Amino acid sequence: MVRRAVLRALVNDGGLAQGQFELTKDELADGVEMASWPGISIRPAPGCEAIVLSIGGNPSNLIAIPNQRAKRLTGEDLEPGEVALHIGVSEQVVRLKNDGTVLLKSGEQGATLTLKPDGDVVLDVPTGAKIFWGVDGATHPIALADEVDAMLATIRTQFNAHRHFSTGLFDSLAAPVTGTTGAPTPPLSGISTVASDTIFGVS
Repeated sequence: MVRRAVLRALVNDGGLAQGQFELTKDELADGVEMASWPGISIRPAPGCEAIVLSIGGNPSNLIAIPNQRAKRLTGEDLEPGEVALHIGVSEQVVRLKNDGTVLLKSGEQGATLTLKPDGDVVLDVPTGAKIFWGVDGATHPIALADEVDAMLATIRTQFNAHRHFSTGLFDSLAAPVTGTTGAPTPPLSGISTVASDTIFGVS
């Protein structure tokens, strides 16, 4: 009534996903209904394991429940009571954590988006990656805090190196940007370093 099997092929076109399963080395079962959870659509690849049930003990009325022992989250990747959608172990992951955090990861070398229960949103991207914002393909990049800090530091350095000195002929025109007439312009202090958790949008 209950058997282990291996998926060999899957037809996913109709209302029910139907697969061909290898029950034993010499026994194949065709047209086996593949069960899935409500609201979740899956298409297991050939080689996926499954538990095959005989409905009412009838070997011609089978239903399969996919089961993947080799690829699952283990250890600290999934704590007791948590749920995750994933492909493989360290690839795409959508994880619902016990503390209310929602974690989305686009791949082993991709970006990670963390939605915290206090409302904070944390986006962690690899070095050199770009973030785009807008419609029609989102062609407007977003400058992150580190980039803005670097640009402001350059502007601040250039401004502080600039001096206006009085010639004595046109004191009113030769006055420094700030400070008293005849004195060099004091260093710029109005531009402060941007906090690392700040994001700025640029067109």
